[in-house]
Amino acid sequence: MNNVLRIVCATVGVALWASSSGQTPSVLNGGFETYSTAPAAPGEWYHAVQWGNAGSAQSDPDFFHEDGTGGGDLPETPVAVVEAFSGKGVMGFTAATADGANRREYLVGRFSTPLAVGERYRMHFALTNGAITSFSPAGIGVSGLGLAVVQGAPAQSQLEPLSLAPVFVMNQVFYDRDWVEFECTFTANAACDHFVFGVFADDADISFEAAEGGNPQIAYYFTDDFSIALAPDEAEHVHDVRGPEGEPRPATGEPPAAEWFVPNAFSPNADGENDVFEPVLNASELVRFEIFSRWGESLFATRSAEEMAWDGTDKKGREVPQGTYVWKLKVRLESGEQRESTGMITLIR
Repeated sequence: MNNVLRIVCATVGVALWASSSGQTPSVLNGGFETYSTAPAAPGEWYHAVQWGNAGSAQSDPDFFHEDGTGGGDLPETPVAVVEAFSGKGVMGFTAATADGANRREYLVGRFSTPLAVGERYRMHFALTNGAITSFSPAGIGVSGLGLAVVQGAPAQSQLEPLSLAPVFVMNQVFYDRDWVEFECTFTANAACDHFVFGVFADDADISFEAAEGGNPQIAYYFTDDFSIALAPDEAEHVHDVRGPEGEPRPATGEPPAAEWFVPNAFSPNADGENDVFEPVLNASELVRFEIFSRWGESLFATRSAEEMAWDGTDKKGREVPQGTYVWKLKVRLESGEQRESTGMITLIR
């Protein structure tokens, strides 16, 4: 289950810069390891210390833990089979439903100290849909998943969408059986002490994709390993990216953007525009370029810079369907050092 892909994104906050308050915040119980009572059934989110459900009397996120029993244990939950990304605990929630009723569940976490206004932060979390069971209502992927930082715990009315401005949004549908790591960078514009994860837009403004199951009804996600840290002052490299399909912001240890560029979408429809997908290398030499399906199936691989263009077919020459795919790029810099990076590409037909 822990075949992990890391997506690194940047978002732009208010253009203020201030010195650190001297206290670096942390996410309280970010790995869902601390609990008041081990979970014994779905809906027992309140046993995960420091976590909330946005105050709704109808919202029932699910806390699962290896120490749990019955419907509250791991790895076989009532929704899907999943192992913790790290440690022993995870939290699951229904981000949206397929009935068009604008139903939402949210996860609300807390920072150890409020964010410093003008300070730059980087948040990390891991996300998966798990391997659904034959009796599970899950199997839908949804766009619009996002993270907002707020002052005070939000108050959700029943299961209505919260009207919050997220610092990070996935504009494309996300669905993956394996854990995917995300990092988003933002500048705090208020002394926020909570964060909220979920879908903030209405059903009419997001996309749904039935990925698995005979008749899936819900977009269900497991989360783990939330953390926050101060981010390096790299204002000159910040891009207004609102999700994993945008131009990725290089993480520490990855090549700077000046040494390569990878587009975020292409349309192999033979109209003469964006018919192939290939990276652009600057001051670097290709070692290997690969394309995978979201399930890890290798669709395309090359070690030749002259053969980097992917036309949207698999290794047998069959067209792959419209959707999101994973690319992996390994290059050799002028210094001789080799670097790797991974991202996502949207294929549009």
